This record gives sequence, C-alpha cells and structure tokens, in this order.
Amino acid sequence: MVPRLLVRGVTAGAVILGAEALYAVLQPGPKQTEFDPSGVFGDPNDPPWRMAVLGDSSVTAPGVTGPDEIWVRIIAQRAAEKRHVTLHSHAVSGSRADDLLRAQMAPAIAFHPDMFLVSVGANDVIHGVNLRVFERRLDELVA
Repeated sequence: MVPRLLVRGVTAGAVILGAEALYAVLQPGPKQTEFDPSGVFGDPNDPPWRMAVLGDSSVTAPGVTGPDEIWVRIIAQRAAEKRHVTLHSHAVSGSRADDLLRAQMAPAIAFHPDMFLVSVGANDVIHGVNLRVFERRLDELVA
C-alpha cells in the first residue's frame, strides 16, 4: 500500500512541476522598458575616446530604472574622468552572436571607435546554438 501511495505522490508532483514549467515557457514575460546607454561624457577639452557597444539585453538593460544604471554607461562615465567619451550602442534586446555579425557590426565599424565592447551569449544559449557555432561567431566578431 505504501509503495502505491508513494508512486501516486511522485506522479502528482511530477505532473504539477511539468505544468508549472509549461506555464513558465508559454506565458510571456512582462514587458519592461529598455534603454540606450549611448551618450557623450566628460570635458570636450580632454582627448576624445569613442566606444562602440554591440550586444543584447545585457546592454539595453530591461528592469533598471534608467540608463545611468547600465554597466557600459558607468564604464563610459568613469573613462570620462580623463577623456571626452562618445559612447554609441548598437545593442538590440534578444540579439544573438549571429545578429551582431549581420546587423550591428557594420554600423559599429562605421562609427570608427577606439574600443569595441561586446556583450552577447544568453540568447544563443536560450535558443540552443551549438557551442562551436557560438565560438566561431565570436571569433568572427573579434576578427
């Protein structure tokens, strides 16, 4: 009798967890405001420094209260203590490494930056991109 009760309990628990997982996958997440961290920082008399950012929502930062909380903008503001920084973000939420190559790289290069910052990968994982393919795309970005 105990084994049958145990099997029923485990089965019920598995069904409940499966239903919760299905609900989490099918239920759209809440829409959150995203931000563009682009800006100009520092004293115009300081040496110029141009930063281009390519990436995904790790750059557009849904969930923060404003663009000054985005990590890349904080870096630009700190760099602006000694330079006149122009930060231009090409990031788009949901992007994968392939999207950076196809849509973000050319405009970033045309900006003629002194530095590129790249933040991508979570969406590649979510969409099941093979690790070797992801690595190859990152190599292409760096090249």
